[in-house]
Amino acid sequence: MQKDAKNKLILELIRDAESIAVIPSKVGGLDAFCAGAGLFHVLKKLEKKVQLIYPGRTPDGCDDLVQKDEITQNVKRRDLVVAIDYSGTEVEKVQYSTEESVFYLRLGPIPRDFDVNRVRSDVQGHKNDLYLIVGAQVPEDLGQTYSEMEKEFLTGKVINIDNTERNTRFGHFNIVDPLKSCISLLALHTAIEWECVIGIEAAKAFLLGITKAKV
Repeated sequence: MQKDAKNKLILELIRDAESIAVIPSKVGGLDAFCAGAGLFHVLKKLEKKVQLIYPGRTPDGCDDLVQKDEITQNVKRRDLVVAIDYSGTEVEKVQYSTEESVFYLRLGPIPRDFDVNRVRSDVQGHKNDLYLIVGAQVPEDLGQTYSEMEKEFLTGKVINIDNTERNTRFGHFNIVDPLKSCISLLALHTAIEWECVIGIEAAKAFLLGITKAKV
């Protein structure tokens, strides 16, 4: 696929995505984290809902690139979502309480023959429409993040960004350029090709990665 055509398709994915996750590989160290942080800020400039997933400790010198509360560190965390279809009833009040680690939800009034099959529950995790994986030669380079989110990767689109020839091209779209000296430089050039705005925060992250990366 020609680069222009690929970039056009990627831009359509970004535009249409309701939520995006940027996942730097810990194997890629500071360079991958800086590239991911830069892309995180670039996507925020597009007013997209975006999260940076990076379990554990951030690389030295990178603490001020992204606010701590904007980094998802616990990829094991899940939410229990309960949905109740009470259409056609006369529900006027909703009450809840907890007792000895048990959650109680009360809706009323409802008819005596209310169908309990209208109550649904689901365990939801870090589900996104689009995943930008940065600095991983294979998905398994993400370690715990991959093992915890493998199913989520199968339901979304994956953009794989890396600068090594050993990359296995595992993404739906692969931006792999071994001629780039570091991943941060590749990510910067990619954002420019996407005609994105490179703000101060993104520029700071890309620059740190470019200057500190081990070539």
